[in-house]
Amino acid sequence: MKGFRSALLGLVSGAALLVSPGAWAGGDLASERPFSWTGFYMGLHVGVGLSDVDALFTVVPASPWNHEGSGLIGGGQVGYNWQVGQVVLGVEADASFGAGLQGDAPCPNPAFACGSEVNRLASVRGRLGVTPFGAKSLLYATAGWGWADITYSAVPITPGGFINTTSQSGWVVGGGVELAHSSNMSLKIEYLAYLLDSETIS
Repeated sequence: MKGFRSALLGLVSGAALLVSPGAWAGGDLASERPFSWTGFYMGLHVGVGLSDVDALFTVVPASPWNHEGSGLIGGGQVGYNWQVGQVVLGVEADASFGAGLQGDAPCPNPAFACGSEVNRLASVRGRLGVTPFGAKSLLYATAGWGWADITYSAVPITPGGFINTTSQSGWVVGGGVELAHSSNMSLKIEYLAYLLDSETIS
């Protein structure tokens, strides 16, 4: 069986940033300064993931096999922001782990049940944001490159079935809104779409 085309993973997550701009300034001094998004941050995120897998079994005759999946995700991120006026530029790297982010559908051969499970996700992205509604609210778009570790399966494993874990990569695009609670804490809601390249499994 060959020809897993691509997977589109839509991730909606809410993240609590543990350390954000101003955290290193310290105590009362930080509260007296104008708020700025400039600085290093790290945090955790949780959310929901959706997957859309398009595959083609290259047997004779060739048969498409498409399905959707869903599940929980969680992980962490680190990044750095630079603010110039109302414009915020940044870079961010994150990693997520799926907790049941999987889907299944009947195989072209009805004797088998086919499925997929997303094990891990990671990305490195740029961010471009603005603060049109006040210094502590940030609207942003983000794009970069991402990786996914996905297990594809057809059961029963024998005879003729398989379990195969592969890594796929591709573009990641999305956006979100981030609200600063204080000089060292913020919350954000973000959507990311992983547009993964095709992968051939034999």
